[in-house]
Amino acid sequence: MQNTIDIGWFDIGVREDSSLAVLDHGRLPNVVNQLPDPQNQYPSLCVFLGRQTKDHALQRLYNQNNIKRHVSKSMIQLRYDVASFESREPVLLADGDIMEGERFHPKLKLDAGMGQPVSWDNYSAGRLLQVLWSRLVFLFADVVCIFIDDTSNMRMVEEFLVNCMELGSASSLPRTLLPRLVVIYGTGATNKNLERSFDSVFYEYLQKNGYKDLSELFSKVSFIGLHKGGLSETANYLRIKAYITDEVTEISFLRQVHHARPNATHFQALFQSAFHHTLDNRNAFDVVKATRRDRPVCPSTESNLVHYLEIADRARLSSDKLAPSIASALFMDHYVLGMFVVATNPRDVFGSLYRKILIQAHGKVQETWSGLCPEEQTNLIERHFSEQFDLFSGGLINVADLRKQQLESQSGQLSCLRSNLICLFCLLHSAQHVLDCGHTFCDRCAQVYGEPVAGLEYQFTVTGCLYCLYRKPLIVDVLPPTMSPSILALDGGGVRGVIPLEYLLLVQEHLQPSTIHNVVDLAIGTSSGGLIALGLFAMLWDVAECSERFNTLANQIFRQRRRSILPPLLFHVSGYKSLLGELVKWIQWLLHDSCYDSQVFDAALKSAFGENRRLFGATRERLPGHRRSGLKVGVIATSISRDTSAFVIGNFNISEDSKDKYGKLYVTM
Repeated sequence: MQNTIDIGWFDIGVREDSSLAVLDHGRLPNVVNQLPDPQNQYPSLCVFLGRQTKDHALQRLYNQNNIKRHVSKSMIQLRYDVASFESREPVLLADGDIMEGERFHPKLKLDAGMGQPVSWDNYSAGRLLQVLWSRLVFLFADVVCIFIDDTSNMRMVEEFLVNCMELGSASSLPRTLLPRLVVIYGTGATNKNLERSFDSVFYEYLQKNGYKDLSELFSKVSFIGLHKGGLSETANYLRIKAYITDEVTEISFLRQVHHARPNATHFQALFQSAFHHTLDNRNAFDVVKATRRDRPVCPSTESNLVHYLEIADRARLSSDKLAPSIASALFMDHYVLGMFVVATNPRDVFGSLYRKILIQAHGKVQETWSGLCPEEQTNLIERHFSEQFDLFSGGLINVADLRKQQLESQSGQLSCLRSNLICLFCLLHSAQHVLDCGHTFCDRCAQVYGEPVAGLEYQFTVTGCLYCLYRKPLIVDVLPPTMSPSILALDGGGVRGVIPLEYLLLVQEHLQPSTIHNVVDLAIGTSSGGLIALGLFAMLWDVAECSERFNTLANQIFRQRRRSILPPLLFHVSGYKSLLGELVKWIQWLLHDSCYDSQVFDAALKSAFGENRRLFGATRERLPGHRRSGLKVGVIATSISRDTSAFVIGNFNISEDSKDKYGKLYVTM
């Protein structure tokens, strides 16, 4: 006995509270996972609607599939064409029945929590099934075939299509890329008159219901007879299959030209997103935002652009000079390597993702930037964004190189810009590394524009600056995405800083021949712990040298606290252990505890670290001429005010949304 294959895809069921829900059997992921190379296979989807005639046609059209082994009682089923399954263009086959509208009642009973709830209130199960066909399955279909012989009459097909028109199209793609409808009838007539009569009756019914045609749902409508006189059944089905294949080939080519043909992996992801969208709301499915579902626009984009505009204003750059650099940054943000490029006009992408953000960002600097019109400036950026797409769509250059070319072409104008808050290479992320020229970039741009160091994973050499064309290599360490950071936290306590140093000496012994610098990603310290962190990871002292230098610093800084001459006089008059003496000690503690002479402090630090040493830039390697960045160092400081706040003075930034999360902890670079 042959094994059977369950091809069930979607069902509509009734929950215990009598509400309707849609049950996804996971058939599409199952099919995609069976494909030999889903990243490089571009599936087509053919839809067949009907009953017995449809089932027989599937057996004859795709005779290698052994359709009889496929079993399912689901309302919508999914299978694939075995003959094309391993090809670059596999054909998926969805089939089901139109049903009879309001008279259809689902038999599937669902337990609480099963299936996806729907927001289409007061819709019957039959109407909801039409929603699934017209607003979900048709959205991804290349060809839709309806078999008239499986319905009670032509009017049932007409009513189904009119209902689909009333529901409206969920597609945001150009109409030329919509699926093609093939209406198949089973007459044995040999002339074209019957096809014309079907055509005329069909459109007459549409017009009575207020629709001129079906162009909102389909790019083309065809009528074709299932049987043609003089041909055998096999020849007739070969004729039908050839016609369907030609339609699939044409629409697939158009979608490929317009970048609207996803590979199987993207197809599955987009379909899943559309599935949830269809059940949740009645708006058109925004394929642009769907491609960004797992990679939304960075929440700090607006604040970063405001900062970029502010530093440009201070540098007296005109707004039109900034438009190309902003446009190319946004273009690189969206069209990343390996993504599904949407067919929509780049202006639609821009409008869906960035227009509102840009208008708000320009609006915030409008008062200080005379003559700046947010709407006009946004339109100018949009034009440059579209020009970038024209260059990119030719396939001769990637987005990173486009961004590089644009910045280098404006280096004479943009090189004056400096920021320690945002990455100037991409504008959308926080600055994490700084070149000797003062221009900053993030970890992501280090990987995009850096050259991998041979034999060292996640270490890159950035050979030059995109803004000023400065050429001096910087080695950048990037934390691997699968690795959690190693953090070294050093407590304060004045001279007691020698205690963690003794522990670090023991740790260093166990790490040999490696060093502690190679196992720490973030070093942060308070007071004397901050000095140790700077010595180890900003100056690159080894632990023994750091211990020796810290002892020297401690003897200079922590030897004697700053004192007032008044307390000794009061102690002499009142007595050290008297009530007044105790009060004086409390006042002395409040005013002077942990306060050291600032002049001594400054002199000692300059002696240890050097007067012109930039502690919070790239760290210098032991080899001359090579600089390295990546390890993050921070020193915790506290503001002396009524409303005390903690600050981390470091060579790194945190994201904008993290500031609220960590209360009064602010990181500055």
